[in-house]
Amino acid sequence: MVDPLAPSQAQGASVGVDEQHEVARFLTRLGSAMAVAGASVTETRVALDIAASAYGLRSQITVMPGTILIRLAGDEAVTIEISSVMNRSLRLDQIDATFQLVDQAKVAGIAASDGLERLGAIWRSTPRHSQALSLFGYMLMSVGFGLMLQPSIGTLIGCALLGLLVGELLLLTGNRPALTTLTPVVASLLVGLIVFFAVDAGFTEGPLLLLIPPLVILLPGAMLTTGMIELQSGDIVSGSSRLVAGGVQLVLLLFGLTMAAFIIGVPSAEAFSAGTSETFLHWGPLAGVFIFGAGIYLYRSAPPQSLPWLLLVLLVAWAGQQAGDQLVGGYASGLFGAIAMTPVAYAIERWRSAPAAMVSILPAYWMLVPGALGLIGLTKIVAEGEQVSVTDYGSTIFALIAISLGVSLGELVRVPLVSWFNRVVDRLAASTLPAERSTDR
Repeated sequence: MVDPLAPSQAQGASVGVDEQHEVARFLTRLGSAMAVAGASVTETRVALDIAASAYGLRSQITVMPGTILIRLAGDEAVTIEISSVMNRSLRLDQIDATFQLVDQAKVAGIAASDGLERLGAIWRSTPRHSQALSLFGYMLMSVGFGLMLQPSIGTLIGCALLGLLVGELLLLTGNRPALTTLTPVVASLLVGLIVFFAVDAGFTEGPLLLLIPPLVILLPGAMLTTGMIELQSGDIVSGSSRLVAGGVQLVLLLFGLTMAAFIIGVPSAEAFSAGTSETFLHWGPLAGVFIFGAGIYLYRSAPPQSLPWLLLVLLVAWAGQQAGDQLVGGYASGLFGAIAMTPVAYAIERWRSAPAAMVSILPAYWMLVPGALGLIGLTKIVAEGEQVSVTDYGSTIFALIAISLGVSLGELVRVPLVSWFNRVVDRLAASTLPAERSTDR
């Protein structure tokens, strides 16, 4: 059996031992940043392998939940480096900077030592907006999401007030690992107490769709979708881990809501009822897409000039989802939204002011609502008990499969669409202005 790391006569310029160790440290930490940014293990492994080759090294790379292991070999030595994936989240501007660094590493466009310094600067960077503006952004996210689910006056007012409450709680807790487990429970408990008190006082009926929008950022939609994509790609360990982590997040949210209903004394069937509500804005869901996108731009500190591109991808995903809803029904509608938005997100990233594809894909995952469907399904089980059907248990899984399959199909369309888009950009660049995104990103 041939060792893939054995010395090769085809190897290019020799890489010194010290430089090899530096490259190993850089690539393991870059892989950790990609994992925190939401990249699948397959995407991370492929990117690191390309980067190692670009630096003139042969590689064996293992990406596991919580750990990146890289074995690099040059002409003189073999280096093994392990890095743990940090338990924290990245803002959208940090994700964009991370993937710019990934693109540079793929062509060895930055020295490993400089890359390590850049990674440190990315981790230490502060949000572009003040806390007040970030809080306003979270309120917009809650209102936009609420308008997409139930465009009514009560939803608009309730989501705004509850969004301010949860947004302030999230800003106070920040990226403190010790509070990671408590935050979903406390946030859902506070939201539940207020909403169920309003139900008990007779101010509102059918509160379920009012409970979800303020908790939008805590819904593990992206995690569940990425986990399903990894399972489809054969990455069983990582995919299963993400699905379990996402399921635990949903259970924590449900625990807070259930405790709130118990404290107020509202029966489960009444507390988790969707109810009915008169729509006052027929164009409310479409407006909700733009409001939701603007909220994400502010709260998640998206890169400068990226707002139009975020809104474009969200609009494409929403339009695809609406078309799918008309064709095949609600639970499979995410398939069409994912097929539509995936190639668009990758096509536009070459444009100078557009962010990395992951920056616009993540908000689209949140909007396609697999996490919301999961929470609705769990609350329905609590509300109906033994009367809940097998279909209710499987609806969330079906929605996740549809979205992840849509992403996979979108990847197939991505290559020809990106090639066409690049030709258009090159033509514009040659005839008018240099509009294409720089190649050193």
